[in-house]
Amino acid sequence: FFLMVPRPPRSTPLYSSAASDVYKRQGVGCYLWYNGHFYNGEWKDDKMNGYGTLFSPSGRILQGIFEEGKLSGWGKRIDPNGDIYVGMWKKGEYNGKGLTYTKALHSWHLSEYAAGEMKTTLRSGEGKPSALKIRNPETGEHKLMLLNKLSFDRYDGEIINGMRDGNGTYMFADGSFYTGYWRKNTPNGIGLFYYSDGKYDSGQYKEGFLDGYGKAQSHNGDIYEGYFQKGNMMGFGIYYTIAENSCILGYFAMNKLQQKSEMYKEVHLSRLNFRQIEKRY
Repeated sequence: FFLMVPRPPRSTPLYSSAASDVYKRQGVGCYLWYNGHFYNGEWKDDKMNGYGTLFSPSGRILQGIFEEGKLSGWGKRIDPNGDIYVGMWKKGEYNGKGLTYTKALHSWHLSEYAAGEMKTTLRSGEGKPSALKIRNPETGEHKLMLLNKLSFDRYDGEIINGMRDGNGTYMFADGSFYTGYWRKNTPNGIGLFYYSDGKYDSGQYKEGFLDGYGKAQSHNGDIYEGYFQKGNMMGFGIYYTIAENSCILGYFAMNKLQQKSEMYKEVHLSRLNFRQIEKRY
């Protein structure tokens, strides 16, 4: 038995921008790498440059001002274990005044950093501060940086005819967010949906559902990378089972494996290159 599944064109890392040219990423746009990293923000000469958000498949989030691909200026780091750093950066390292919150200890400390190393602790305490007001020593400008979850939903992005349309980020009060492209209030285009429990989906959206190449993580930690149709696993893909630490390669239809091609035991999905594997099928 062989199931014929409609096959989209060979995939490439996804990029979308209203201001991009053929050769370089420019302006504001989203990019999804094959290793699962996702960036939405400003670009210059093919590098992350300006304000943006970088998400890693481990669940770590970097948000702030990027310069030639690295945080430089105001920035925030959120780790999957709940730890947070907000403050100043330089070339991807803590540099200047910054506040670190450690969730396991439910404590914080405000310190001075240089080249990623803590030099002096200015203040410390218990609990989780709601925000930090910090001054940029180079410009003298102050910025209020939030640490706690919002008490309301918020959208930052493009609006057309009163609806979310274009590039934007919607923050939910529970800590979940969607960042990417919209059309008429619905995710449409390249985007990433991050849930408050750490689960995430990323890829090509159409009318609110993953449709085309994407990656989705279930609430138990299993991950599927491959093709979707209207939110369902449909076409060639790789399914990683966290309980067995193994990957199954094959063709899927309506979220079910129809034809198994290969199986890798004791191999995490991050060690497999989807693009290279796809070329073999």
